[in-house]
Amino acid sequence: MPRLKLFSILISILFTVYLVFALLFLLLCRNAAVHFNGIDPEADSSSLAGAYFTRLYFTTVAATTTGFGDISPKSSRARALTMLLLVLIVSYGLFMMINVAKLIRGRGA
Repeated sequence: MPRLKLFSILISILFTVYLVFALLFLLLCRNAAVHFNGIDPEADSSSLAGAYFTRLYFTTVAATTTGFGDISPKSSRARALTMLLLVLIVSYGLFMMINVAKLIRGRGA
């Protein structure tokens, strides 16, 4: 049971990192035309919620390594944040797989 609690904490941390990165993309890369390809600057500036949703979408596509290509980082700031996100997500994914394997191994023993 303690390992299952640890797993739920790890999932919560992942979700928090996901939301924080979308916020970082919004705050540090507010001018979409300068920082991203594929974001309409007029639509982006019309609504804060819409702009956050666009960054959340980009974060999801980047973090899942889907890479549709409809939005891509253009500035060095946006590229650096994207690289940091990808390194953290891949590292975290490996960490999660190791913990799931330990959880499964612990139940089978």
